[in-house]
Amino acid sequence: MRSIIGMREILFITFLCSLNVFADIDFTIEKSFYQDHQIKYDAKELTYNSEYNESSYWFKTKYREFIIGNIVNCLENNCTTYHQRDLDEIYNESQNQFGEKDAQVYFSNVVAGLVISADDSLERQNILLEAKEYMNFNQKIYIGHTLGHMMNNHYDHDRDPDGIVSQDEIYRAQRNGYDAGVCRDIAVAQATVLKDLGISETYILDYATAGDGHAMVIAQDPDNKDRIVSLNYGEVRINESPSAQGLSQDSSLADFGISYRIFNADGTPHDRLSTELGYVLNKVLGFDNNLSSPGSKFDGINFSSVDYTKGIFTATAFYSDNASGLNTLGAGVSLRRDTEHLTLNAGATGYHSRKSLKHREFHSQSIGIFGGIEAQLRTGKTDFGFLKNIYADTRVLVSGSMGKGDYSNEKLDENNEIDALDGDYFRSEHHMLASSLYAESNFANMTWRGIVTAHASIMKDDIRNESHHSLHYLGTTIKNQFNTPISDEYTLTLENTLYLKQNGSTMDFNAEVRSGDDLFSFQLGTSRPISGQTGYWTTGHEKETYFKLKANSRDNRFSLGLKIGKTESHGTTYRLESEFRF
Repeated sequence: MRSIIGMREILFITFLCSLNVFADIDFTIEKSFYQDHQIKYDAKELTYNSEYNESSYWFKTKYREFIIGNIVNCLENNCTTYHQRDLDEIYNESQNQFGEKDAQVYFSNVVAGLVISADDSLERQNILLEAKEYMNFNQKIYIGHTLGHMMNNHYDHDRDPDGIVSQDEIYRAQRNGYDAGVCRDIAVAQATVLKDLGISETYILDYATAGDGHAMVIAQDPDNKDRIVSLNYGEVRINESPSAQGLSQDSSLADFGISYRIFNADGTPHDRLSTELGYVLNKVLGFDNNLSSPGSKFDGINFSSVDYTKGIFTATAFYSDNASGLNTLGAGVSLRRDTEHLTLNAGATGYHSRKSLKHREFHSQSIGIFGGIEAQLRTGKTDFGFLKNIYADTRVLVSGSMGKGDYSNEKLDENNEIDALDGDYFRSEHHMLASSLYAESNFANMTWRGIVTAHASIMKDDIRNESHHSLHYLGTTIKNQFNTPISDEYTLTLENTLYLKQNGSTMDFNAEVRSGDDLFSFQLGTSRPISGQTGYWTTGHEKETYFKLKANSRDNRFSLGLKIGKTESHGTTYRLESEFRF
């Protein structure tokens, strides 16, 4: 695999060096470095089982489903073993009879049986609220995994795309042996179980696969922020990146799109942002990733490009080789037009991407076309009392991709190529809307600037209902910036950004000292949570302290920047950014 990627890098660099210089050309390099990160978690710990694609997994899972089925039958017949018994009594009995480890599986199976047998959502919730006091995180994920696998056995291939299949109906199908629900219905049922068991950061992810769309469950371990669990029915995978890359689905239903739609456990809209691939392609065409993915954190993006600009047109060749294992190569063209009240940016790019994971067998590749348009409409500026230069704008981003995606959970062949491919054609779309209000003011020797931005996107009102879409508010970003000279040569800037999501908030604060000739700056900052649950992909969800240095040449043709950050889960990271223009 590395030999192929190395050849791709050589071809890209050769292309850069072969250009003749007759117009404005920018070279951009962004590179991240991490401390060696060893894989810390194993999905076997969560399923008390073997790997998903091993034959022993299916044998054990079928056996456990048989046991849970017997528990359900027992409860239906009011047997004395489980019927109307307190959970603490069942828990203590299992500990005495089986020992701690086997008792965890046994007790979890009993709880799963009680959930399936419950008459309604209130009874299920009460069972889970009581059961969570006796269960650790692994057991809770095990219940979600087992129930998801059993629900998938009753997948309804004839489901009407309109309307909602209730959780009561899904559990009734389990008891009576008929089909009910598809991925999105099952995901809501699984997510509700995990939420009621006390895993607060539980969401439903909607994304594009090869051939169709898919919905599944993501959950974050509250005690280990870098243990991000994906539940695809009964398949359990762990992603150790508490950032937007932690949403990546490197599973038997791999994602190939440019957009993630995220829903709360009850199926209502929560957030929307670009995939890692979408983030890279936005950079290629000059689309604003703060508009595309407001408040979202992307780590380990390594990006190199050459931009050739002539008038309003820019041609770009790029290569991205990210810490997640995703690498992308391509070329595109964009145009940008500015007027007094309107900025328009549109473009398209072709690309080829590949991804391989070192710690388990997963390989994917795709070839596609990405294009879109970003528009900003601005009002004129006005003053009101001590507030100066007040104006508002509305920004819209509409983009889409289509192509062919393949993936495999088998080993690479002798030529380091992907063999035993599963894949199909895909298409994906992304659209975001933001409205902002800007203002400035001067106090003594200090200048203040404030920006308030509301973010929205068109999403399903309920993930289970394909026919009802509307514009949904996703959150607000509030930025305050203060500038003041601290000497004849240096200026101090204090900046605070609040990310207000539907169910929580985070913040980022930094102080920057910049030279008057703009040749040098250094910055110290921190980001951290404030309240509630925002989603682990949000900036500040995990505490981080960072330091930035940047230097520019006097002719403004060359810049070099370095960021050093430290988080609780991934230690110290280093990011290098450079740009050369001529």
